[in-house]
Amino acid sequence: MTVAVLVPAKSKSRRIPKKNLQKLGEHTLVEHCLEKLLVCDNLDRIILDSDVQEILDLCEKYAKQDERVVLQKRSTELLGDDVGTPQLCEHVLMQDQSITHLGIMHVTAPFLSPKNIKKCVDVFVTCQDVYDSLFTVEVLHDYLWKDKPLNFNVDCRTGTDEVDIYYKLTGGFFMSTRKYILEKKSFIGKNPILYPVPVLEALDINYPNELELARIIHKGMSG
Repeated sequence: MTVAVLVPAKSKSRRIPKKNLQKLGEHTLVEHCLEKLLVCDNLDRIILDSDVQEILDLCEKYAKQDERVVLQKRSTELLGDDVGTPQLCEHVLMQDQSITHLGIMHVTAPFLSPKNIKKCVDVFVTCQDVYDSLFTVEVLHDYLWKDKPLNFNVDCRTGTDEVDIYYKLTGGFFMSTRKYILEKKSFIGKNPILYPVPVLEALDINYPNELELARIIHKGMSG
């Protein structure tokens, strides 16, 4: 069994320029991500995939520090906005036939803890015969609305303990098997493990205000 984690880190971002190279404190988001993964001793391979040499050069120190880290220049056929993470996963698996389980971690989840990353891997590997994938979620136990109430009745008072629970994908960590990814062309299955993480660890940086919030939180934690 070989467990690998793919870290996609392309250069372009529609909402935040050079998002993967934005800093929290002294380190970039991509550095924070790799440092967390390096703590996890149940990973056999950590694959950083990028289309920009600046990111690969920045992370070369980690490849020298730990032989598990593989720096991969993105192939030309995988460039472009129409290429998604499933295609990157398929490419990684075809390049390395030994990988049996593949995780995906996005650098936009800077507060996801190594403890929970490691636990995600252990849980999925243990339960892979029953579940086809795993991803981190934030539990939403509150009043939700989309054009109309989703889980409460406006005609009478509904307590928060009575409303249906929803789950928000955090975008932090995903995992599936080699077999499922190659067969289904997806790393999100129909029978997944929803792994809940605390609100702070669920923070996913997609917009400028979320980046500013992350910087405020990081500064407070560092102080």
